[in-house]
Amino acid sequence: MIKSFNVRDTAHTSLVTREGETLSKSLVLTNLFNFKDLFVHHEILEPGKRASRAHAHSHREEMVFILSGKCEINQGGKTAVLEEGDFVGVLPNSEPYFISNNFKDEVKFLVICSNPLKDQVFY
Repeated sequence: MIKSFNVRDTAHTSLVTREGETLSKSLVLTNLFNFKDLFVHHEILEPGKRASRAHAHSHREEMVFILSGKCEINQGGKTAVLEEGDFVGVLPNSEPYFISNNFKDEVKFLVICSNPLKDQVFY
């Protein structure tokens, strides 16, 4: 049996930090299929928001693929603009990073990751 979903029709969860900052809206696509070794989420990032706090992973490899819109990736005091079709990879134990939307339109992107059991997140 083939399972299929459409991100436009599937509810996203608004992410909020412990301090109360509202972040992106997220849908963990791999949960819909009970995947264990792969972690993929679809993000909707509104203008003026961040997708997460600055963070790094001990073992997780991450790739961010921009589906629509424009955003910035901030890592180690440097900023780069990412636009539709751009993608960036972040290796384990890299400098902490975060994605932000300082533009006028929302941005949609996929985060595609390995999902190691022993991963730790550093803020």
